[in-house]
Amino acid sequence: MIQRKQTLWLLLAAVCLCLTMVMPVGTIISKDLTFSDLTILGFGEDVNEAVGAHTPWGVLTLTALAIVAAVLAIFGFKNRAKQLKMTNIMMLISALTIVVTYVYVMSYTPEGFMNDLKPGCVLYFVAYLAGFMARRGIRKDEELVKAADRIR
Repeated sequence: MIQRKQTLWLLLAAVCLCLTMVMPVGTIISKDLTFSDLTILGFGEDVNEAVGAHTPWGVLTLTALAIVAAVLAIFGFKNRAKQLKMTNIMMLISALTIVVTYVYVMSYTPEGFMNDLKPGCVLYFVAYLAGFMARRGIRKDEELVKAADRIR
């Protein structure tokens, strides 16, 4: 059913993944100590000329795929096997996105600049943990259905 606990966990994962697109995941600090936030949708306005801003398409694509997988898992409540599969895919993509985002933030630092991770990176971990909790809920539902079938 759509009102199960795992639906709330999957909704939390989808919301966290959506928020990562607009929240800063890193900061680029220039030589003169000016700060510019790095988001999934690109850099802040003030650092565009200094570092050659561009959108990290790989991170953006992985985040979008994880959001789609979470939403499909939410609406796949009638088929628990499909819901479990989509949740596992969402978790795998989230884990991959954590690694890719870390590499992107840490490696894209021009000469004379420093970088720093922001709390937006934590949302990927929250989405992964929410997916894990949703997977536990789906498995408990499956065990409950199997137990009810044995009683009959």
